[in-house]
Amino acid sequence: MEIKIFIRPTDPWSQKLKELLKKKKLSFLEFDLSESSESVVFRDEVLQNTGQIAVPVISIDNEWIVGFQEKKIEELLNKKSK
Repeated sequence: MEIKIFIRPTDPWSQKLKELLKKKKLSFLEFDLSESSESVVFRDEVLQNTGQIAVPVISIDNEWIVGFQEKKIEELLNKKSK
C-alpha cells in the first residue's frame, strides 16, 4: 500500500493526520506544501488529483482524500489492507 501525505508543518490537521498514521504504524511519504519553490511540483500533483489546494491531503494507492476526514481515511485504509 502506497501512502502519500501532503501537509504544512504548522497546520494542526496535518499533524493529526501524521499522528493517526504513526499510531497505526503505517509508513508514508510526506510532502511539504509550504511556500517554497520545490513544493510547486507537489502542489501541482494535489491540484491535478483533487481539483483544489488544501491541507492535509492523503493519497492511498492513488485514491485521494482532502482534509482530515478520519472516518473516510479509516475506511480507505481498511479497504486497502484487505
